[in-house]
Amino acid sequence: MTTPVFWGYLDYGFDWILRGNNSTAVHNFIRGLTYMFAVSPTLLLLYFRLAYWVRRQRSGLLDPLVSILIFLAGSGFFLVHAVYDVLLFTVIFPETRILAGVLFSIPAFSLAGLVWRTIPPIALHRSSEEVLSPRPHAS
Repeated sequence: MTTPVFWGYLDYGFDWILRGNNSTAVHNFIRGLTYMFAVSPTLLLLYFRLAYWVRRQRSGLLDPLVSILIFLAGSGFFLVHAVYDVLLFTVIFPETRILAGVLFSIPAFSLAGLVWRTIPPIALHRSSEEVLSPRPHAS
């Protein structure tokens, strides 16, 4: 999922190089690397962990609502990054695009590191009967 995003930004970056606008090209490279290594993997982690966490509390009636809420949480995470990126690129630093790219990537990588360090891994639980009982042998 993350590699096509990076290749898209590489394509845009090389197009800007051919047009002679190197600062926009560098900005697109920084954006692509940030989306590839920080935003997209963290988004996938949040989706999987939220889905695992809420699916453990089964409720037949609320399953569609839970699925929608998981989607909205991930969409909100991505939307905040996209709005911050566009805000830096077009409103705050339209002339210094490399600075806008760096100011976009530093918080994104920091947030990704924080999320990856603080969200606990999915614990694979096995009952004591499964651990103590011998496996049946195939004959």
